[in-house]
Amino acid sequence: MPVTPAPTTRTPTLMFLCSFGNFRIGVSSIQTGTFFIFHCSLRVCVLAVRNRSFESLETKRRADLRPDTTYFYMKKENTVLNNLIETLKDGQEGFKQAAEGVSNPNLKSLFRDYSQQRSRFATALQTEARRHGESDPETSSSATGALHRGWINLKSAITGGDEHAILAECERGEDSAVEEYKKALDDGLTPSAQELVSRQFAEIKAAHDRIKSLRDAAKG
Repeated sequence: MPVTPAPTTRTPTLMFLCSFGNFRIGVSSIQTGTFFIFHCSLRVCVLAVRNRSFESLETKRRADLRPDTTYFYMKKENTVLNNLIETLKDGQEGFKQAAEGVSNPNLKSLFRDYSQQRSRFATALQTEARRHGESDPETSSSATGALHRGWINLKSAITGGDEHAILAECERGEDSAVEEYKKALDDGLTPSAQELVSRQFAEIKAAHDRIKSLRDAAKG
């Protein structure tokens, strides 16, 4: 009695064939784990099984690791961004105090501009941190009510009323900011964060160089 052929279907290319008695097993795809079992005498497919156990081990490994790995890198990046925000808040407060401590109108205006710049930069980094899952990004300086990261001696310089000393302390604070940004850029940030931090770093470095030039000029 003739056997009605199975309906024509689009089957993947057979990759290899192995024999077990009167049966033939053809594996069509190791990646997807699809295989077919054929009986020699009937020459028709009597069983087709899609077995996920044949999935690519590498694909499965990546799928298993992806959530934890993503979480780890997000936490690491937000730690870096929060550290920069603290640095910027220190600079914001430091330049604000420096502006209040000098009588030179040009310096006063410059310090105020830099203070406002650091505030804008901190806000931009807070927004970036939120985009990467940080629900409560840093909002304050490294120590509330105090200045650190190179600004610690600013108050004594202001008390002395020496513009050169004030500029020297501002430069010290900027040295710290430049170093923090360099470290952040070497920490493997996501493209959007890297681009933002790079732009800010260029302006931080320009401010540092300007302060250093003014300090050198005031020394004479």
